[in-house]
Amino acid sequence: MPDEHTIEGALNSGASLPGNLYKEEAQFAGYSWYDRLPQIVDSAVFLDGIPYEEWTKPEEERPQRIEIEITLAEAGKSFRKLRLPSLIHVDQSDGCSFVAVRQSPWDNDDLAGPFSVTDFLVCATFCASDDWGESDSWQTQKDAYDEDVERRVNRCFRGPKATLMAILRTAIEWEADRLAEQLGVVEIRFTRSTAHVWNAELIPSQAPSSIQV
Repeated sequence: MPDEHTIEGALNSGASLPGNLYKEEAQFAGYSWYDRLPQIVDSAVFLDGIPYEEWTKPEEERPQRIEIEITLAEAGKSFRKLRLPSLIHVDQSDGCSFVAVRQSPWDNDDLAGPFSVTDFLVCATFCASDDWGESDSWQTQKDAYDEDVERRVNRCFRGPKATLMAILRTAIEWEADRLAEQLGVVEIRFTRSTAHVWNAELIPSQAPSSIQV
């Protein structure tokens, strides 16, 4: 289904469709009433009335409204178009590319909304590499993708501070974590000395002095 995740997001945030629509159900195949159910055959996304493909606003600027226009086909009837309001559009052709409306429900510190926007974007866009010979494992790719989506979500809905915090929470890799545990380090303090240069200070547990790096 075209734009299926944008449609799903719209339906899970208040929009509704007229009556029952066709979806593949093998047990109903051959029934006349089933074959007459309307089907979604096409869709288009509009941002403030402008087709998504023609939206030329800066990346950080968000539209006042998003609409998903679906085209319905029904036996014996002309095509019918219907527009549904949506809070978020996912561009599945461009990695994890998405746009949300201004003042959306997720614009808060807890990202509280009608559904988990991070999980929604991961499910809509994650695709592990099929090149298993040289690629990382599925789980490794998934973990890295989750982190990337979290940063994008923070940047969109929470701002720079939350984005920085999300990066820092995953900045200590396994080897550094192992060494910190070996040294009894419970705190790491960073201070900027010059542009792009940071000094690290390791604070061990219950120690009178720190370990300088």
